[in-house]
Amino acid sequence: MAQVTPNRGGSVPPPERRERTSLSIPTPLALRLRTDRMNAQVARTGTPRRRYIADQRRKVAGRLQATAANSAAITGVVTLLDVLGYGVPTTQLAIFSGAALALVLGLIAISVTFVQKNYNALIVLSTAASASLTIGWGLIAHATGGATSPYILILPFACVGIVGLVPIPPRFSVVSAIASYVGLLVASPHAPLYAHIFVLSAGAAAINLAVGRHRAAIRLFMRIERLSAAVERMRRTQEQLVVVEK
Repeated sequence: MAQVTPNRGGSVPPPERRERTSLSIPTPLALRLRTDRMNAQVARTGTPRRRYIADQRRKVAGRLQATAANSAAITGVVTLLDVLGYGVPTTQLAIFSGAALALVLGLIAISVTFVQKNYNALIVLSTAASASLTIGWGLIAHATGGATSPYILILPFACVGIVGLVPIPPRFSVVSAIASYVGLLVASPHAPLYAHIFVLSAGAAAINLAVGRHRAAIRLFMRIERLSAAVERMRRTQEQLVVVEK
């Protein structure tokens, strides 16, 4: 028989301390608490359609407000630099258009706070922000040289930027694409052919971006739904196990 060697203090370590297993099974109470925490993180109420719209509403509200506020600030700064003579040669029409565009975008950013629980109103504001940004910069470009104005390059990037930053539905991204081309016509209807092709290509890219993001959002939503259902089944099973143990 193997002998146990005492330690320096002369005491023999108890068996439970000498034979520890690396695998420990949590108690039913710990499992239930862990399940409740997981269920609280993915808890969902209402129909799947309402849950999806609620998720999209939160995303649109947060991103639209930040995008509109930043666009208003950039427009105001560029207009101020033009007035001070640090930008392109400007006119009264360009100054008025820049100030009006900055004001409109600022009002849209403020309005998000009051309609953040209304999904349809947020989509309308998103479309208005995109149309205002592209057509407004088209008017500024028209007043600062037309096809030769560097501000005409803002039109395609503004269209893709708004649609890329704000998760609006694909059908409303078509409005943004059309508004960017209208902005080009306002800036210079006789712009070179490559400018028309560039703006139209940017509009098509924005539409494809919106479609891809919409599909990705649906796939992510369905994955969360399956996780929520699995956690709910695990919670019910755990409650049954606790009842059986009692």
